[in-house]
Amino acid sequence: MLLFVMGSLILIVALFLGISLASRDKVNQTNANRVLAASDYAMKGVMQLVVGKISVDLDLAAPGNLVETGQYRLPSGYEPWMASMAPKRVVYEEDVYRVQVIDARWLPDANTIYPEEWIRLLMALGMDKPHAQATAQRIVEKRDNLLSGSGGYQTFDQLLSGLAVSPQVLYGSGDDSSLGLIQLLTFGTGTRITYPMHTPLAVYKALYNASDDQLKKLSDLRAKGPVSREQESELFGLSGQPGLEKSPPSLLKVLVAPELARSRVGSAGTVGFIVVNGTQAQLVSQYLFYRE
Repeated sequence: MLLFVMGSLILIVALFLGISLASRDKVNQTNANRVLAASDYAMKGVMQLVVGKISVDLDLAAPGNLVETGQYRLPSGYEPWMASMAPKRVVYEEDVYRVQVIDARWLPDANTIYPEEWIRLLMALGMDKPHAQATAQRIVEKRDNLLSGSGGYQTFDQLLSGLAVSPQVLYGSGDDSSLGLIQLLTFGTGTRITYPMHTPLAVYKALYNASDDQLKKLSDLRAKGPVSREQESELFGLSGQPGLEKSPPSLLKVLVAPELARSRVGSAGTVGFIVVNGTQAQLVSQYLFYRE
């Protein structure tokens, strides 16, 4: 009888613990889903603000509008955004976000990068050579499988999914002091042109097998002022690269991240591509990511 009672108690305790653990897991999952939903909502909201801001800027800059005729004055303190590596600040629902609006032509299209260039790029981000070689092979194989159907990678979802690499290699650091693949690549341009003032140094390392000495010289030139195409060509032995500064961008890459790690969205970030056609700006893709 005593053994029966003890067995019954053990069974009851086991059932209780099982129910408690299941309930806790369910609560944790619910909280995780809530954070994910909040992050997604906030990032989409900020991106829509960015699209709206760019649309207004394009409209105000259009030839023949009221600004050109002098019949309309911009509000005090209003500044049109220009494509730049310098971050801008946007406030959305009491949180402050860091926003980068970049001319997509400053970065290489992921579909134009050769296997040996992928290896150099991944190694520049801190990966050891064997891991970089295996990852580069995986990336190129996935791209080749997509070429016949969609022409290659179209989004960061396609490129980054399934890669066995650290979040820092994929997304960089939370304050962007170190970059990841998401800051170095683009889609939709079909080009691999570098821009002497803004293309990240890791891209020069990958595309041109640039030495540390060459990268330091470019960095020093940038610190002194604008770097010309001629200086870039002399440094890396390039020729025939078009001057991007002579034509407006038709595709913008936008990166958004909270300015403070303790914001409601934590380590979340998002990247979007905005097509520009005259005075029209349209968001064509957006990718939510987490650095941690």
